[in-house]
Amino acid sequence: MASDEEVPPPFELEHVIGLSCVTADAVQPFALDPADKNRAVWALGTSVAVNLLDDSHEQVLLTSHRHAVTTVAMASTGTIASGQVYECM
Repeated sequence: MASDEEVPPPFELEHVIGLSCVTADAVQPFALDPADKNRAVWALGTSVAVNLLDDSHEQVLLTSHRHAVTTVAMASTGTIASGQVYECM
């Protein structure tokens, strides 16, 4: 790209929607915060989405899994636990 060309601004992700529970191994792909029923977590492929139910733009993606997330849970303290299936080939 020539130096005098204007570079377009990067894309910004506003929010994601979806739920991955299509595998037979999906145990609990969705959980509500016991202390705040407005906050939910769910499996989204290899990520976990943390979302406020009354504002879909208030969202965080947790992305440290290498395989499909099959289970999520939330403690009353707000701690999130997630599990993945290791696919051995």
